[in-house]
Amino acid sequence: HDGTAGSLEGDALVDAVTPMYDDEENPDGAFVRAVLEGRPATPDLWTAVEAHRIVDAMYASAAEGGAAVAVEVGQQ
Repeated sequence: HDGTAGSLEGDALVDAVTPMYDDEENPDGAFVRAVLEGRPATPDLWTAVEAHRIVDAMYASAAEGGAAVAVEVGQQ
């Protein structure tokens, strides 16, 4: 399922996202541990910014009745 059509809910949604789960139940705690251990946190800043830009485009699309919204990715 590539996410371009249809929807998932319930057990089907859990089954679809489980392979993406990285065993970290508290992402805030993971960030703090990374800082304390002096290692890079994940996601990095640019990945987080890109994710927020995509979510912003999703909200803009919803506000326009599902219209396509261009997102320029990869800009730092």
